[in-house]
Amino acid sequence: PQFQTTAYSVLLPVISVIANGTTTIAVTCSAIHGLTTGAFVSVLGLTNNAATGFYNVTVTTATAFTYQISPVTPIAAGSLLTSTTRIVTAYLTVPYGYIQIPQTGK
Repeated sequence: PQFQTTAYSVLLPVISVIANGTTTIAVTCSAIHGLTTGAFVSVLGLTNNAATGFYNVTVTTATAFTYQISPVTPIAAGSLLTSTTRIVTAYLTVPYGYIQIPQTGK
């Protein structure tokens, strides 16, 4: 699907998902992701479920972006990527005062 000029439900070509020991998660793609700061992604299949859900992103380069998790407890530094990791573009709005909408289930 597409909203204005942005396509949604697009699987991003993720090659790394790194926690830096804080609440920031850094994602690197093997190709241009096409996101803009404030866009949303759906994140599934990481080694730490606290970093899965719907998040708005901050674009750092044409192939990289970061997102913030909401728990106060930081995620230990290291790779979160698994063979089942899926990050797709999403179109949604988050309720006022929230930075994410958690996903549940498998």
